[in-house]
Amino acid sequence: TGIVEDIELKNGSISVIESVSLLSPDTPAASPSPLSYDNFTLKDINLQLSSAFRKNEYHATVRHASFYSDQPQFELTNFKGEFEASDRGISIRNVLLQSSRSYIEFDGSLRGVDMFKGFSLAELQDDSTRLQLKATNVDFSELKTFLPAVDFLEGSAYLDLRADGQFGDMDVRQLVVKVYQSTFNITGNVRNLHNPGHLLLTAYVG
Repeated sequence: TGIVEDIELKNGSISVIESVSLLSPDTPAASPSPLSYDNFTLKDINLQLSSAFRKNEYHATVRHASFYSDQPQFELTNFKGEFEASDRGISIRNVLLQSSRSYIEFDGSLRGVDMFKGFSLAELQDDSTRLQLKATNVDFSELKTFLPAVDFLEGSAYLDLRADGQFGDMDVRQLVVKVYQSTFNITGNVRNLHNPGHLLLTAYVG
């Protein structure tokens, strides 16, 4: 067993630059968004975490993480959570992701998968799954920096999701969406997450 009780990083920075693009005179200038994963810099990185290792089991607790980026403009003001992976499954508890414009809490677990032997998506079909997400605010302009496909969205939203069941047959117990001065209460079912080409969604909007 190896245990690292405290890892702390203060005021760090990380830069990722693709060397090939630097050598090419035809490389276009970087745009402020979306995020370019081969050319970015994270500044003022602060991290506090502890972790424990043993055979077929890993635990990590992130007590605090934060950083900011000038291009694209993004500031992570607080990230924390408890993470566990073993030969019995994975769990994520008490996760908080807070940026300058969004606030998201998350818990989840996937039981039955052996993280240390490798697995395919199809093998997750019958694994017990639980998801709980609450976002008091998701800023769409911030989100589209990382997901350009949602570029058509404007403003912000409130989300409250609870879902559980088998990975391949999950019940959406509650999904509350507040957006554009409207509130949607949704329940339903998601099937075939293990086989995305045959994904089936059933939704009831109240």
